[in-house]
Amino acid sequence: MEYQQELSIIKQLCDVLEKVNPEVRKRILLWLNSKYAIPTGSAIPTGAFDLNSLATDKLKILALGQLLAQQGRESFTARDLTELGHKHGLRFSNTAKLLADLLKAKPALIQLLKQKSVRQAKSAAKLYKLTTPGANYQF
Repeated sequence: MEYQQELSIIKQLCDVLEKVNPEVRKRILLWLNSKYAIPTGSAIPTGAFDLNSLATDKLKILALGQLLAQQGRESFTARDLTELGHKHGLRFSNTAKLLADLLKAKPALIQLLKQKSVRQAKSAAKLYKLTTPGANYQF
C-alpha cells in the first residue's frame, strides 16, 4: 500500500473517531486492537511515512505533531516534539524556532498558552496544537 493511500485511510479513521466521545473512541480502538492483534509495544506508527525523507525540519516537526495527535495528544510542547524526534533519530537545532516559523508560514499550528515551567520558574513553556490544515497536511 502506498504511503499516500495509507495516510488517507488514517485521516478517514481519525475523522470518524473525532466525532465520537472519548469513551466510545477508546472502546472502538480497544476492539480494533484485539480484533487485529496489533502489537502494543510502541504507540508510534512505523511505516506511515519516513520522517527522514521529508525535505525540511519544519515538515518533520509538523509530521511529529501529527504523530502526537494520532496518539491522542491534543496539545504538545517543543520538548514533546524534540523527545519524539529523538526516538525517530531526528535532531533539531532549535525546535522552538521551527514552531515559530510554522506559526507564521501557514496556519498549521496555534499557540494555546504559556505554562510556567516547574524547573525554570522564570521561563514559560508554550503549548501548541495543530490546526485542521496542519492535522490534514499530506506529506
